[in-house]
Amino acid sequence: MKGIRLVIRLLTMVPVILSLCWDMFSATGLWIAVLSSWMAIVVAELPVLNRLRQRVVIVVTMVGLIATQIVGWWMLNGWFWTSFFGPKMVLTLHLWFTAGFGFATLVLGFRLLAKKSRTWFFFEMALIALSTAVIFFPHQYKIVIRPLWLSDLAWSMGLEPSVALGFVGVALASLLSILTVLDRSRRVHVSIVLLPLLSLLALIFVDPMEMETPPPPERLEDILNGGQSNEQTSRGGSGGQSDEDDQNVNSGQQEKQEGSAGTPPPVAVVLLGDDYEPPNETFYLRQEIQSQFNGLRLVAPTDQTIPYDAPRGFPNQEVQFQEPPDDGYRKSVMADVALLTQHTAPILIESPIQYTPTVNPRPGRFVRTYRSVSMPLNVGYERFLDLSIGSPHWSTDYWEHLTQTPPDPRYAELAQSIVAQLPLEYRDNLVAQAFAIKLFLDEQTQYTMKERHENAADPTAEFLFGPHKQFIGYCVHTSHAAAYLWRSIGIPARIGVGYATPAEQQKGSAILVLANDAHSWPELYFEELGWVILDVAPQTTLDEMGDPPDLAMLDALEELARAEPDSQFRQTIDWRALWQEYKVYLYAVGMSLLIILAVSLIAWKGLRRWQYRYSKETYWVYISAMDALSEQGCIRLHGESPEYFARRVQSIYPSLSPIVWAHIQSSFGEPMSDVSTLRVHRHQLSTEIHSQFSHWRLWMGWLNPFSPWRTR
Repeated sequence: MKGIRLVIRLLTMVPVILSLCWDMFSATGLWIAVLSSWMAIVVAELPVLNRLRQRVVIVVTMVGLIATQIVGWWMLNGWFWTSFFGPKMVLTLHLWFTAGFGFATLVLGFRLLAKKSRTWFFFEMALIALSTAVIFFPHQYKIVIRPLWLSDLAWSMGLEPSVALGFVGVALASLLSILTVLDRSRRVHVSIVLLPLLSLLALIFVDPMEMETPPPPERLEDILNGGQSNEQTSRGGSGGQSDEDDQNVNSGQQEKQEGSAGTPPPVAVVLLGDDYEPPNETFYLRQEIQSQFNGLRLVAPTDQTIPYDAPRGFPNQEVQFQEPPDDGYRKSVMADVALLTQHTAPILIESPIQYTPTVNPRPGRFVRTYRSVSMPLNVGYERFLDLSIGSPHWSTDYWEHLTQTPPDPRYAELAQSIVAQLPLEYRDNLVAQAFAIKLFLDEQTQYTMKERHENAADPTAEFLFGPHKQFIGYCVHTSHAAAYLWRSIGIPARIGVGYATPAEQQKGSAILVLANDAHSWPELYFEELGWVILDVAPQTTLDEMGDPPDLAMLDALEELARAEPDSQFRQTIDWRALWQEYKVYLYAVGMSLLIILAVSLIAWKGLRRWQYRYSKETYWVYISAMDALSEQGCIRLHGESPEYFARRVQSIYPSLSPIVWAHIQSSFGEPMSDVSTLRVHRHQLSTEIHSQFSHWRLWMGWLNPFSPWRTR
């Protein structure tokens, strides 16, 4: 049974580490954190550690965490480390130390405390449950593709991601329930079998697909009557779902496919504040950037040192991004965006430089609103041939990040064969090479949402090289194909995810973004321009065209988006700004209260300790003696009488018995003993305590202001 507990704890620790550290550490750091936490769980089972007292465990854990921060800071800022190991090695050592030693200390402390106290045990269980749930929070907004590993696995098995989420919940609930039973029972209880069955039974009555927010409008009448529709409507997909699904799966792309026969629902309204016409008659609204190759596809970078010129989530205050280079090729465009459906991040016109949340004028219709300023491209591709790809200021690691590809040699072979067809004067020109590959894909590929290559180990390889449905796929395949081919010959590239809305969905300064516009595209970096979209445009489309958008709906939505905010609505509180403004006062008040509390407790403790020297009551001698023993962990147990406690410790503290019996006699109204004699016994008791413990242990006990609460 002990082995079962250990295995379950090791399994539950993995999602906890992933949820807490996904945005903090690289893949190596995550592995180190997981392995160190596993080692701590195993070490916590050693019998010798169970003898440590609870307060010792707390102090040692706190000291270990503080030491981790101090040593980590020293490693990053101390001249010794960088001069001896070099900057890159220091960063690696810092990652290993903080992820390894820090989590080992934290997990070991929690485990030892949980074994000693029911309170700490259930706190540990709650932390595991909440940390695991954090990974699946996007599901509450119907973003069923998050996390990608779950949605990819679910679709490959023929399951809806929401159903897979239910099974994950059953597994977690069962593991925590079994762990609770095994920890609190000395035998294998029948509930270990029944609890998982009850959890599975709950899936019959719970349908995650029913937990929907109000759907986006599909008809003009839905807007005019306050958003209430008489018919069941389907929700719009969040921007870029076609790519986050990346290569196989996505409810957003499914809606795109199903919506091809009719008019897809709108997901956002964009109100331009400046005159702007895109060069290729398509508005690219970026939501996510995918540049990191994870072994299967390109995903958003997890390394915080990698530049990411897009918001992560929805910031509640103004955010500035680095402006792209501009030699007259770009134009500043301000836009107000009103989202009609839940998204994982804002959708912004390409090359954003500023994002600001705004007051939602109609919370009943729009999910959220914000304002952005972007620097989109304002010229055609014909002026790019003499420009330079990449940047000489990039580090070697960043170049490797942007040129990493699958190990399949066919990508490089195909890219080189395409480049070989260029005229001799252009074969060494990286811009010409990139355009040649883009034009090759334009001519060869056929667009359809009905072919996903989901059964292939590498869907992009099957899309490019066959044998099944060669060159037939949708934007996920074309964008990955372009990025991989470019990268295979040393051209840095990434993928943008969001919406590509044709200019025909613009009326005046308003743009209607439909779920069917969900798209992904490849991007190149020019030294003179920054990141530029170079989208693949298949010349053949196998899917039927849907109905044109209802621009009368756009008029109604634009009117709502430009309306004054409702009087009942309030601006979201900027907690970060409030914290910056008042944190000094809060710190001062908090420290003052802590000092007052500490002084009061110590004064109260001193009063209890020395009151017997001046009082003629035996009660204060008894209290002083019991407090002195309590400081060192020698306390009277629950249900144990004072006289039995005195007999239990008689061999170590013989001076306690006369004090206890005098206190009992006084409590029953018998003549009071000579206090001066009891004071002598009290001094002898202090001598006996000093002989049992070291000086640092005595001082630690004295500095503990809460020890009197343990006196009985």
